[in-house]
Parts: sequence; structure tokens; C-alpha cells
Amino acid sequence: MNLSNLSFDSLPPIDVPFRYFITAPLFVIAIAFVMLFTDNIWWVSRWQPNMLALTHTFTLGFIASIMLGALFQLLPVAGGLSFPKARFVATLSHFFHSLGSICLIVSFFSLNSLTQLLAMIFLGFSFSLYIMVLGYALYQHKLSNDIVMGIKLAIIALAITVSLGVLLQSKVAGFAWINWDRSLTNLHALWGLTGWIAVLIITISFQVIPMFHVAPEFPKQIKKYLGKALLLLLILFFFFKRSPQFSEIFIGGLLLINGLFGFYLLKILAKRKRKIADTTINYWQLAAISLFLINIIYFVPEHLLPQFIANKKTMLLVSLFIFGYVVSILEGMLLKILPFLTFTHLQQQCAFNLTAMQKLPNMHEILPKKHGQLLFYLHIMAGVILITILFQPQLTWLLGLAWLVEFGWLWLLMLKVAYLYYHCANKIKRIVAT
Repeated sequence: MNLSNLSFDSLPPIDVPFRYFITAPLFVIAIAFVMLFTDNIWWVSRWQPNMLALTHTFTLGFIASIMLGALFQLLPVAGGLSFPKARFVATLSHFFHSLGSICLIVSFFSLNSLTQLLAMIFLGFSFSLYIMVLGYALYQHKLSNDIVMGIKLAIIALAITVSLGVLLQSKVAGFAWINWDRSLTNLHALWGLTGWIAVLIITISFQVIPMFHVAPEFPKQIKKYLGKALLLLLILFFFFKRSPQFSEIFIGGLLLINGLFGFYLLKILAKRKRKIADTTINYWQLAAISLFLINIIYFVPEHLLPQFIANKKTMLLVSLFIFGYVVSILEGMLLKILPFLTFTHLQQQCAFNLTAMQKLPNMHEILPKKHGQLLFYLHIMAGVILITILFQPQLTWLLGLAWLVEFGWLWLLMLKVAYLYYHCANKIKRIVAT
């Protein structure tokens, strides 16, 4: 593990990111229960209320929770930047983010104006607080590098995504602030998926792949321009969003850039110094393959695609991007981040006490390899079932069961790590106090 040029002096308490991590799988577990007892109406159209609920369960409930939590730790380590009032901000932001996400997901099922309004208020407050505090910290930070710049771009994309989401939700809740049309919904989705999520994942990969896998750095030009290119195309898409021809060109450009990231991702991983079996590597490789498949499906003319794929092209692309690419990377990184944070925080509590250091668990005791491998196999199985039910929707219950098992197992792993941390922390505290 390469820890050079990293700072661990300003880490917030471990409960700050862990609260985000531990609640994230619960959203998918909840929607999986619903899928067990509903019919196949989920897969009729991406505009189905059930499908909107499912999409936001992943993008808002699972993905955003993990990414927001991870930033609390990434900024101090990679950027030497302290998150002001981290525990206070995390407590408020996480609470209203969770509450707002629940209200939004429920509102898609119930179409209740009160839950729609509450979702808009709670999520608007949560994200505004988080973005303003983080924006202030980034503004005060005088030094900059590719990681910090990438985070700045991702936060700008998040602010635009949230603004569009609030405007769209305000229309649904009965406030006619904008003239709603589906081009704005597409804009909201693209800024969220290829702006906020993709830019932050790409930026984090620049740090964690060399760090955890003893791999070479990404090329300087890739680190400098990849995120900027994505945001530039998103800005151009805004001006041409009502032109189908130009929209397809810009979406194709966004997918090509992500595909380019997938190419360099595999290339960097192939050059890593430690060529040992690693489940996180498998996750990264799966994510890159998903990006390649997305580009193939998108750029092959529809008349050359099998009819059953052409009929479900958009939903197939979104499924591969969210579940095959984004969720794969987040699960893989959690397998590294959870034990790393646990060990780092416990080590800091030892205060150079040799007796206390003997109580430190090693990384594999915190999260055994076989547990991570099982999670990967469950993820592969769920991914295959997801793609299958796009064409065989009567098997929706099977996907609900698969997600229940996968994310239930992920949640149990997180609880196990949290329990081990507090158990070891109490032992170390008693030793240091004597």
C-alpha cells in the first residue's frame, strides 16, 4: 500500500462516514422487499413511477450516501483539507438526506403531494448544507491538485443536479416554477450520472488505485482533462437538449470519455506491482467491462442489434451504468475503505503505546477475503438476473431476492466491521488510560 503524500492528521471521527455507509444498503434492502411482492410493471418504461423509485433508490439512497460519506475521509487524506464541523454537518446532512430520500422514493409509489413536498424540502436542505460547507472548505484551501480539482468539478455537478431535481420536484409538488418537459429530466439524469457520480469516481480512482494496489499513476493528461471534458459536454448538452441529433452526439461523447477511463483503468491495473488475487481488482475490471459494453450497445446502429435488445436499449444502458459500473466500483472500494479506516483510526488511538498496538487487528481480520469474494459473486449473480428480467419481467421477484441477499450481506459486513472497531477501541482506550 502506497501512503506517500497522504495526510492523516485531520481525519474526522469514524462515525462520520460510517453512518452514511451503514444506512446505504438499507435503501436497496427495502426496495428489494417491495419487489418480492409486486408484478412486472417495473420494466414497462423508464418513466414508470416504480422505475423512478428504483432508480432513485440506487442513485440517491445507495450511491450518494456512500459518496458523501467517503468525501469526509478523502478530503483530509488526499487534499490535506479539513471538513469544517464534520460531525455536526454529517449529523444534520445525513439525517435529512435519509429522510428526504425515503420521502422521495415513497412519493413515486403514492403520488402523495405531501411526501413530494417534504422530499423537496429535506433533500434541498441536506444537499445545500453539505455543498455550502464543502464549497467553503474548498474555497479556503489554497493548495490544489488533480484530486482537489476533480472534487470541485464533482461538487459543481452535484449542485446542478440537485438544483434541477428540486425544480422538477417542485413542479410535481404543485409549484409551477418551471415549464417541465422530459428534456429537463434527461438533463438532471445526465448531470447526476456522468457529472456528479462519474467525475467523482474517476477522481477517487486517481487516488485509491495507486494507493491500495501499488499501481502507477494515471497519465497526467487524463487526470487533468477527463473530468473537465465531461462537464464541458454536459454544458453543451444543456444548450442543445431539445435537438435529438445533437443530444445523441453529446451523450455519445460522454460515454466515450467514460469508456476511455475504463481503458486506462485496465491498463493501470495491469501494471500494478502486486499481482495477487484481489476482489477489489475484480470489481474494477467488471466496471471497465460494463463501460465497454455500454459503448458497444450505444454505438451499434439499432437495426443491427437484436430486436429484444433494441427495444430495451435505454434501460439496458442505464442498468449497466448504474449497477455494472457505479455499484461495482463502490462495493469494491468499500472492501478496501472499511478495513483501512478502521485500522487507521484504531492506530491513531494507540498513541504510540506498544501494548495497545498489540491489540490492533490486521486488515484481513477486520474484513476477511472470503467475505469480500462472496459479496462479489452475489453481485455478479444479481447483475445477470437484472439484465435477464429486462427481457423476462415476470422474474422481478427473483431480482428482489438477489438484491436482498447481496445488500443484506453487505450490510452485515459493515455491521461486523463497526462492531470490531468499537470492541477494539474500548480495549485500546483502557490500555492507554492505565
